[in-house]
Amino acid sequence: MLLKLTLALLLIFSSFPLGVMGNTMDQEWLLHPIHTENPYIEEKEDSGQKCYIKMIKIRNHQEVITPPETEANILYYGKVKLGSPAKEYGMLLDLEGENKFIWVDSDGNKDYSGETKYQIFKSDRYPGIEVYYSPVPLAFLVEYHFKDQVFINPLQMDLPYLLLQRAGFDDYLILKTRTWLTTNLLYNGEEIPVALVDLNHNGTFNDPEDMIYLDSDYDLNFAPQEGKILKEAATIRLKSRKRLKLDYQFVPEKLIVIKDGK
Repeated sequence: MLLKLTLALLLIFSSFPLGVMGNTMDQEWLLHPIHTENPYIEEKEDSGQKCYIKMIKIRNHQEVITPPETEANILYYGKVKLGSPAKEYGMLLDLEGENKFIWVDSDGNKDYSGETKYQIFKSDRYPGIEVYYSPVPLAFLVEYHFKDQVFINPLQMDLPYLLLQRAGFDDYLILKTRTWLTTNLLYNGEEIPVALVDLNHNGTFNDPEDMIYLDSDYDLNFAPQEGKILKEAATIRLKSRKRLKLDYQFVPEKLIVIKDGK
């Protein structure tokens, strides 16, 4: 499916450079998180970050400083690694009651009091096995460390698959990054909508295997042929045939166009 960007969306999220326009200084463009469907990408059904879960006693556990509001003493526990450097964010799951729930430690401080409680449901797509999913994306506040500063970015992840085999091992869930980033690059009168996609589902957006999309034909769509993996996109080519050199080190806060890119 192609993600349709409406003109209104582009106007709302139009970006302004943090640096000075022109060719004498680097241009820094703020990135904006979007929590809808990613631009078109082809992925395997089981792609995502695989997180194993196990049963733990949640009272006085080293991974649970404050448990969520629940009468249960034993819950399933798992963790996902997000951000840069990778930080662990815990998850607690109640899979024994009539209704199934998951809590995520959204800021990674091991305090589940006040955290959102998401209901998960049994899937009918996998007859004969116990598989669950969340219809609502899970929300995190993910940390990114840049030299002497910490940038915190909201990140949503889909939970399309949770396999419960009840054998005491090999129970796991898969999380897929739903959030993507956008900005508009302005250069010598050209305005190019840009999208960055976390293809390996670790919440960073600037790994060599992640994707950048340029709406080079200005049709307000990010089409498959407009995407490149980052290791092949150190420079981008504009419609004017001008090449710009990009610096991804401060993603997801900002995207930098390096001066004198050729």
